[in-house]
Amino acid sequence: IFLAILITSTSFRFQALPNLKDQTTGHYVFADPDAFYEYRVADTIVRYGNINGIDPMRNPGLNLTYTQEMLPKVLALTYKISHSLNSSITLDYIDVIYPIVAFALSLILFFIICLYISKSKAFSLLASLLLAYSPVYLQRTGAGISSHEALGIVFFFLSILTYAFSINNYKKSWKFTALLGIATGISVALSLFSWGGGATFILIIFPLATLTYYLFGIKGGEKETKKKFIAFNLIWVVFSVIIMPLFGYTFSSMFSRFLSNYGLLIPFSLILMILDFSLEKYSHRIKVGQSKYRILYSLAATILFGFIFLVASGKNPFSLISNIYTQLIYPLGRERVALTVAYYAQPYLTDLMGNISFAINSIFWIFFLGLVFIGVEFGKNINSKKQRGYFFIVWVLSIAGMLFSRMSSSSILNGE
Repeated sequence: IFLAILITSTSFRFQALPNLKDQTTGHYVFADPDAFYEYRVADTIVRYGNINGIDPMRNPGLNLTYTQEMLPKVLALTYKISHSLNSSITLDYIDVIYPIVAFALSLILFFIICLYISKSKAFSLLASLLLAYSPVYLQRTGAGISSHEALGIVFFFLSILTYAFSINNYKKSWKFTALLGIATGISVALSLFSWGGGATFILIIFPLATLTYYLFGIKGGEKETKKKFIAFNLIWVVFSVIIMPLFGYTFSSMFSRFLSNYGLLIPFSLILMILDFSLEKYSHRIKVGQSKYRILYSLAATILFGFIFLVASGKNPFSLISNIYTQLIYPLGRERVALTVAYYAQPYLTDLMGNISFAINSIFWIFFLGLVFIGVEFGKNINSKKQRGYFFIVWVLSIAGMLFSRMSSSSILNGE
């Protein structure tokens, strides 16, 4: 069934290919300016072997260098290999079909993720079907739409899969802890290399998942497990930084993201876990380590250390908190581009549901209830009834916050 979904959704994306061929030149044209940019940089690599110099078409006069992204390099390498096997293959052809190939790879990874996490073939097939024919996803993975999102999604899903696998296997041995930490670090670095926007979501998802697992997934008293888990997270964070020069970036390319508005969750989660583990380990010496409110003491100490570090580094903590709040409320920004570009549009839920049939509205509520039941299934592995209840409340509030944050312009839940 999955193979049928993969083949039909992939062939569906090929339908526009004949319309992209210029009948006067015989070459393929591109569906948007981003696609032409990626082609132009890839063509520079093919012609001159690298993109280490000044980009003459990028803000002429400012002497800006080429952006060291993965996609043009992948296009150039694919063209060289394909052209050596078949001389009729051109770079523009590689460029226009790349999103479809990337889509196929991403759908396979997505299916594996769903199957690995849910252990349900039916759920995995349904999720893959919805993604494959999602209009928003189709918009960025069709023929000729050769921007970096299609490739970035591949490594985004690869990062999620690597992290999910690591969470289940890191505690087998210290060797596994180190190897899985390195593998996760590489996948995160590849995510940034392929699509910086996708890496932003990774740097939010991972620390939230890390804290959730640390608080609810590890039993009290399992000090060795906690130690391995903290080590695993430290390894992937450090390795994602030190590997960046291999991709033409500097160490600060990744490190600076850990200190950005959205990336601060990474050091916050690490410091919180280290402090909490230290209090537990030395509870015979530190009185608060024996308290049932130990995690709250760890949280307070983490916030205090964070304030001290930010002040010492010349940053205003209150301004940073304000910026984080603004970014959470307006994740795509409030500038002209964010407000006018079609695929950045943020319609109200009432507008969406008002333009579709009752049957589709029913599917939405079934989808919402399905998410609630998934939370129930995830929480079954939490032994404590109290913690299981806390997890379920947080789960429902989280999905409700995402789905109902923009109800209507007149509602208090208007996204503002």
